[in-house]
Amino acid sequence: MQNEGDIKMEVTPKKIVEPLLTIPKPRPQIHQQLQQQQQNNHQQQQIHYLQQSPKSSNGTTNMIHGTSKYNELLYVIGELGQHIRPSYTGHRGSSEKIRHGIIKARALVRECLIETEKSARQ
Repeated sequence: MQNEGDIKMEVTPKKIVEPLLTIPKPRPQIHQQLQQQQQNNHQQQQIHYLQQSPKSSNGTTNMIHGTSKYNELLYVIGELGQHIRPSYTGHRGSSEKIRHGIIKARALVRECLIETEKSARQ
């Protein structure tokens, strides 16, 4: 039995507040590691390209009908493809590489067209 002086206390469960989920930003170290991997891949592709290009008997690149120009153009186009996705994320280096690649590809296309016209006249 309760006395009149007793105070009745109700126990209410405390609500546990959970912290908001925060997504960490990428660390600069990880970004640098990714850039190094991309550079290594790029260097390996250049080595592969140089090994695949036709060579003449004296070790120089074969220039018959401008085949080296076309190979170089294909290589530049392949390079452009690699830098497209990083440029969507705002990577400035990739955007610059795309810009330079487009300029180089345009010049190579002109040279290929000139060589094609010359060979068609012969």
